[in-house]
Formats: sequence, structure tokens, C-alpha cells
Amino acid sequence: MRLISVFLVLCLMGCLPLAGQGQSLAGKRIGLYISSKAVTYGQDYYLPIAQFVTREDDAAWSGKLKSEFLITMGWLLSEQLQPLAQADTVYFLNADLALGRAMQEAIQEESGRFVPGEALRESLDMVVILDEFALNIRNHRSVYIRSNRMITENIPIKTLRGSLSVIDLSAPGQPASTSFCLDDQTTPAPAAHFDFHAATSPMGRFLSKGFSLWWQLLAAGEAGNCGE
Repeated sequence: MRLISVFLVLCLMGCLPLAGQGQSLAGKRIGLYISSKAVTYGQDYYLPIAQFVTREDDAAWSGKLKSEFLITMGWLLSEQLQPLAQADTVYFLNADLALGRAMQEAIQEESGRFVPGEALRESLDMVVILDEFALNIRNHRSVYIRSNRMITENIPIKTLRGSLSVIDLSAPGQPASTSFCLDDQTTPAPAAHFDFHAATSPMGRFLSKGFSLWWQLLAAGEAGNCGE
């Protein structure tokens, strides 16, 4: 469920303004927030995600797979967004007790409003919210011949539907958002703007493609590709 539609402004490498947006994140203090409710996946993803979060540290697997997944993904995204956007700083708000609580209080799900308090306004210029991240599987039917026999095989293909938004805390009432949809088989591979251990983790490679696609759409000033 999408938390809130907000004003989206980002820049591509070189910090040129996005088409139709007129602002960038260059020099801004940014907070990244991932809602646990926004991230959904089925049992087909349990093993790939477990392998992704334990890629570097076996101790990371504590039985709380989703929490570990959000933490790993959030740290990688915040660390790589800062140089990509040429922001002043990017804070991972889920890992900051005070600011994380302030974010939860600011997001009013029932009314669909975002009302930032003093703590957020004093510490940040903008907030980036991952407000939808649905991982699914599409079964692809493959037919081939082996030893003069026709064999049919269903191959699982990863798919992703996401939405990532930015709130300018100086004007939180201006709404806009973008969406990004990725099919691991059919979606053209975007340029690699993010690298979530793509060389060593199949799940990380898929996540890298997803967030790189998001950045590519933002740079083009597009609302998203999910209607294709």
C-alpha cells in the first residue's frame, strides 16, 4: 500500500536538474526511510534474500529475515545515493531511533498526509521514502527438445513493482511520485547506477537493476514505466 504521494526531485550524474522538476538533491541533507509495510514478498524469495543479507557476515542471519533485508538494503541505498545525487549527507532513518520515530509520527496513513515535526525540519532538507516494494514471481513456460522428446519447463522469473518518493520539507504539500516495474527477463537492463553486490549475489544483482531503473526514470523526468 502506497503511504503517500510526494514531490519528487532528483538529479542524474553531474547534478543536472531532472526534466520537469527544476531542483536537485545536490548539497541537501536527506533522510531515507523504508516502511516495513511497503516491502512484500513470498516464500520464493526467502532463500535468495537470506543469501543476500548473509553475503558478507553469517552472523547477520538472526531469524528475522525481513528486518535484516530492510537494514541491508537501506544501508546500501543510502550510502550509494549520497555520491550519486551529490547530496551533503544521506541518513538511513530506520537506523536512527529519534529521527525514525519522528518519521513514523509524520506519516499519517489514514489521511494520506505527511506532517513533518520540528525534529525532521531541523535535521533534514528532504526525505526519501520507499513507499512500495513488491517482489513477485512470474512463471515463464519454456519448451525444448531433449533426446527426441519435447519437454516443458516452468522457469520462475523475478518481478518488482516499486515506488520511491521525495518530500521537500520546505514544501511538503506539493505531491508527485514515480513508480518502477522490473521483469528480470523482459525489462531492458538500465545503466548500473547502483551496485548491491551485483557480482556476487543474484538477489543483489536484481535489486541493483531495480533501483538503477528507478534512477533512470527520474533522470528522464518520467512518472514511471509500470503502465507499459
